[in-house]
Amino acid sequence: MTWLVWRQHRAAYWTVLAATAVAMAWIIYQRAGLMDHLTAHGWPRSAPDKWLPGMGPHAAKFLQAGFGLGFIPVLLGVFLGAPLLSGDLETAPPNLSPPSPSAPPAGWPPSWGSAPW
Repeated sequence: MTWLVWRQHRAAYWTVLAATAVAMAWIIYQRAGLMDHLTAHGWPRSAPDKWLPGMGPHAAKFLQAGFGLGFIPVLLGVFLGAPLLSGDLETAPPNLSPPSPSAPPAGWPPSWGSAPW
């Protein structure tokens, strides 16, 4: 079973792995700029009021990368989970198919035996 899942989804696996690696490289690149900014303002020995005002652009770039990484589970669900579920629903065994609307529910009318009155 593991082999089958791997065979069917290896392209998606490599795509997600590549997207994660690109996002990690972007975060590492942004960290270098952040550290340059901090050391230019005397961090860690200086007070936060000296280096904190220039942190807005760096924080925004980190938030963008984190926001992008948050979409990976959604994309996995849409492009991997949905086809698996639809395939299972299309090839459901006959006993799991919904009953026809004209057929009465199973066990109807209830058989109570003889009425007590």
